[in-house]
Amino acid sequence: MQKRENLLYTGIDLHKESHTAVMVNCWNEKLEIVVIENKPSDFKKLAEKVKRKSNHLGFEPIYGLKNAYGYGRSLAVRGSVQISVTTYICL
Repeated sequence: MQKRENLLYTGIDLHKESHTAVMVNCWNEKLEIVVIENKPSDFKKLAEKVKRKSNHLGFEPIYGLKNAYGYGRSLAVRGSVQISVTTYICL
């Protein structure tokens, strides 16, 4: 079982044109905010940023998607390929 303090939580608020990702630690301290366009090429850029941040901190990344109206479907479908995902939590 993972210890909470060893996780980098990345919550993604999904919109039609863009997605906003916020990386926080287990104490809910904002570590970084990233805004990407809703297109597959930007999904990879987000995954790389999360990976770099988690490696720098020595954390394991975990993603949470707030998916309203299905705007995050393409991100979630591509998640297993382009984003190294430990867990998806759809809110």
